[in-house]
Amino acid sequence: MDRQYDLLSIYWNALKIPEMVPSLEKVLNQENTRNHGLLNKTLQRLYELDPEKARPYILAEIREPRIDSPMGWPMPTADTLGVLPDRTLPQFDELLARRFADLRSRTQTLDAGLIDRYATGSILPQIKAVIERVIVGSCDIADSITDYLLRVDPQYGISVMFKEPRECTPRSYKTLHAIDRFADVEPGVIELLKGPELFKARQAAELLGKYGGPKAKEALFECMRQFHEKWNGREKELSMHANMPRDASEAGSFQYGLTGALGQAGNWILSNEEIDELEKLAIGSQRDMVTQWRWQSPVNISVHSFNNADPNFSVAGLYNTDSVKDLCNKLSQFPEGTVFRLSAPSPDKRIADEIRIIKDFASAHGLWNQDAFSEAKTIFFASETHYSPLRRRSSAKRRLR
Repeated sequence: MDRQYDLLSIYWNALKIPEMVPSLEKVLNQENTRNHGLLNKTLQRLYELDPEKARPYILAEIREPRIDSPMGWPMPTADTLGVLPDRTLPQFDELLARRFADLRSRTQTLDAGLIDRYATGSILPQIKAVIERVIVGSCDIADSITDYLLRVDPQYGISVMFKEPRECTPRSYKTLHAIDRFADVEPGVIELLKGPELFKARQAAELLGKYGGPKAKEALFECMRQFHEKWNGREKELSMHANMPRDASEAGSFQYGLTGALGQAGNWILSNEEIDELEKLAIGSQRDMVTQWRWQSPVNISVHSFNNADPNFSVAGLYNTDSVKDLCNKLSQFPEGTVFRLSAPSPDKRIADEIRIIKDFASAHGLWNQDAFSEAKTIFFASETHYSPLRRRSSAKRRLR
């Protein structure tokens, strides 16, 4: 089974042919499959090759998940079983709600993920009835169920997150950001940032960096000032070394998350003056990292897509996202007169739609320079607030080189 898993993982590009379907089905039909990775990987690969043949196996695992006999845990994961194109699977609503409400159920975490992915709002009353006693102590369950609530009853889901903010529910916060409601729970996340548990405080800082607004930025800077006051002059304690005390190790990790949240945020750009302040506040090796964040026009934007994965966008080597909408939001944050340089592997059909969206965004905001784009694979446009067209085609050629 380990060898089969390696073949389906490391060597899949060589084996991704229709003739593999019978072999994959044979693996799924064997009763002694106890390798979690093999079961999940086989379902994934069969779905890649033949979604229709994979569908009955996926539905069967949702209906009655295989259990690892020695460990007593479900073998398939919600991510693996969540690939079907169906928006919901109402036929499983009552089954999933019943299993989820059973505190002795061995599939509770899996069922929470499946409810998040496929359940309709019809079982909302059952979920509300057990939510307080079920999500206690489990980040995975809390994340899935809160995400479900945000989908079927956003206001109730927000009230749950506001009542008990958690630093370990990333999917829910991403959904909250998507519906533009992060501000509703931002005060609670700021309180987590100020808490005594530095591991949780770091996760809160990273959430504020991803989704927070001006108040989050102010709170992060204030936290950085307090950290500097406490640890200034103790640089050696924060450097990694053998037998490093736990408080110093946690403090170093916290500083890393805190500076990253400020310098690589989703909703603001640090000016070079702010970077100067952050550099003075940073302690040890973090200071060197902050130094590299100074930027000047033109600002590079790169688009990458590897192994058929969704494209990833990087701005100035600082901000990274897989959302072209978030990318356009980031570009609009740069100050007046900034010039951007977009580079992408061309031709590449996988990112053609994303390039088109970026071009349309730039054109709609008066940023697009068609002459520059027609000359090379690199695109130049200015920030939303200011645009100065290139004077001569020869000048454009020189800059593009």
